[in-house]
Amino acid sequence: MKQHTNNFLRKLFQILFFCLGVYIIIVGIRFGMKELEIKEILISGDAVQIEIDKKIFVGNIFLFPTAQMELQILRANPLLKSVSIRKVYPHTIHILFEKRLQQLTLQTRAGSFGIDIDGVVVGDASNISSFPIIKSPETTVTIGKKINDAFVYACLLFYKHAGSIVRPSYFMKYDSTSIQVKSDIANIFIVQKADMQSIATTLQALVEGFRIKGIAPKTIDLRFDKPTITL
Repeated sequence: MKQHTNNFLRKLFQILFFCLGVYIIIVGIRFGMKELEIKEILISGDAVQIEIDKKIFVGNIFLFPTAQMELQILRANPLLKSVSIRKVYPHTIHILFEKRLQQLTLQTRAGSFGIDIDGVVVGDASNISSFPIIKSPETTVTIGKKINDAFVYACLLFYKHAGSIVRPSYFMKYDSTSIQVKSDIANIFIVQKADMQSIATTLQALVEGFRIKGIAPKTIDLRFDKPTITL
C-alpha cells in the first residue's frame, strides 16, 4: 500500500514538474517574443525613392524572413539592383539597397534613355556624351523594365565582355545580321548572334598585337572565320 502511494506521488510530481516546465517555456517564449519585437526600421542606400510597406515588418526579429522580404522589395522596385536586410538585435531591421545606374545610352524614336548593363531602363538619359550610345530607333522602352530586343541585348553582351578592351562609344546596326561598333581602337564589325566572350578574346589578342607593332587600324571585321583588318 505504501509503495503504491509512493508511486502515485512520484507520478503526480512528475506531472506537476512537466506542467511547470511547459508553463515556464510558454512564458519564456512570450517574453522573448515581446523583447525581440521589431520596433525600428532603418533604410540606407543610394538616393532613390523606393516603396516599402512597413506594415510587413512586424513580429519577432529572430523569426523575420529576410530572404523572402529582399525578393519582395526587389520585385516591387525594379530600379533597385540589390537589397540586403540585416537584423540588428534586439529591435532593429536595417535595409540596405543599391539602385541601378546608367551605363549606356539607348537612342530610340521616342528619345534617349539611360540603361544599365542588364538592359533595364533607369530613366531619361543624363549627360549622353559620357556613356556609350546604342542607336536602335525601333526599340520600345518602359522605365523600370528590361528591354526585350535582340540587337540591344547583343550590344550589351559585347560591352560587358569587350568594353574594357576597346572602349566602345557607339553601336548601330550595320545590316540585318551585323553590328558596327565605333571604339577608340577602330570601327569593329561583328555578327549580332556571335559569341561575345569569344569576340572579346580575339580583340584582346589583336589589340596587344597592334600595340606591339605600333599599328592603328581603321576597321576590324570579325564577321568571318578570320579577322579582316584595314589599315
